[in-house]
Amino acid sequence: MVSLLGMIAVSCSDDGENGPDKHVFTLSQYDVRYDAAGVWASWNTTQPLSIGGVNFARNYNPTYDSWIGFTPSKLYGTNYTSSYWTNEDVWGACVAVSNKPDAQKPFMLGYWDVSESLTSIPENPSCKISLASGERFFPLMINVTNSTVGYYQMLYGAGYVDGGTTDNLTAPYAPFGANDYCNLLIWGVRGGVRTQQPIKIELAKGTNIHNDWIEVNNLAALGEVDYIYLQMESSKTDTYGQTNASYFCIKAFAYLVQ
Repeated sequence: MVSLLGMIAVSCSDDGENGPDKHVFTLSQYDVRYDAAGVWASWNTTQPLSIGGVNFARNYNPTYDSWIGFTPSKLYGTNYTSSYWTNEDVWGACVAVSNKPDAQKPFMLGYWDVSESLTSIPENPSCKISLASGERFFPLMINVTNSTVGYYQMLYGAGYVDGGTTDNLTAPYAPFGANDYCNLLIWGVRGGVRTQQPIKIELAKGTNIHNDWIEVNNLAALGEVDYIYLQMESSKTDTYGQTNASYFCIKAFAYLVQ
């Protein structure tokens, strides 16, 4: 793998003429239409989500007016409200944007299906990323962080939004303590076989809960893949799965195509 990465680093080009073609996906590169609130204008439609040659899995359920998978957003929020889930709570990245060069730049909001198995490949992974061309690719880098509601539910407890307090929430809905964790897992799949181990990104370790972008540069360890899919694991679970909100945010994603 070290030898392969060295070859990629030397031969990488942006035009594909002298080696693999490197791509860095960011939503700000593309003309995506947002509503007045700052959310993708087509979030409540069943249309597929394919932008810049990248397919992002999503499933909208009109019966419940709900979705799972990915949705573009450009909302940021660091002032969580306990009385009601505002747009910034549900659709926001938990990053303070003042004095930041990327303030208010759009990102991809992920919402993972907590009922998915972590021990085998789901039939239809809720947070799957593939190329529209169907080509295999080498994942390289991803830039992620917590959503606003995800951050504050870990900080205050999963029932906080429903009127709970840090005093009356019991496990598994209590605020995160020293032994708690929440990780983002990135799996690679090639030929129907997934990588032996996922790339693991710490969204929270104990009471250290991330509220800024995390750049992860070791995705090449997944090798060449047909697709990747993202899941979460948390110390806070019940019989239905993870109890803290299963949202996360992606600002950038880099990959190579041979």
